[in-house]
Amino acid sequence: MAKCRCGLDVETPAVVIREEAFCSYECAGELAPYSSRLEIDRIDSEIAVLTETYDKLQVALSPPKRVAPVPSAPIGGGCEVCGREPAMALALSVLGPVLCKYGFECLKMGAEPYKLLVVWLKKRGGREKITDNALYGMIDATLVMADKLMKELDADVERMDV
Repeated sequence: MAKCRCGLDVETPAVVIREEAFCSYECAGELAPYSSRLEIDRIDSEIAVLTETYDKLQVALSPPKRVAPVPSAPIGGGCEVCGREPAMALALSVLGPVLCKYGFECLKMGAEPYKLLVVWLKKRGGREKITDNALYGMIDATLVMADKLMKELDADVERMDV
């Protein structure tokens, strides 16, 4: 193990110049070739751009989120997803600009009203055209809360005349 100028023990040196090991280009200072320092700066800036682009893509590709306060008392009427729970929140559907009543469990699971899902899928050419895994999670949650099977959903989408 070598020792860097700064006093650190260096097992795998970042730079070796004239048989002297350095933990970084900063420690090598003026001994490091100028072209190498420029290359490191260029790579660092490319990494920063790639990291920022990756972060933006993660946000863009994340599943849609509903922000709706869930009151402690029912707001009247039943849940438009399952029909069994009392409606606890009014929120915009992730399927379009539609205001729906959601029960607590349906809102928590990310389920949508079944009829709205059927229309949405019909307009997009069917379930086979959906490529986003987050949307499949919403479809599965809707089927569970509506007590429907995938084959029933596909049949309802085929039957729908829009």
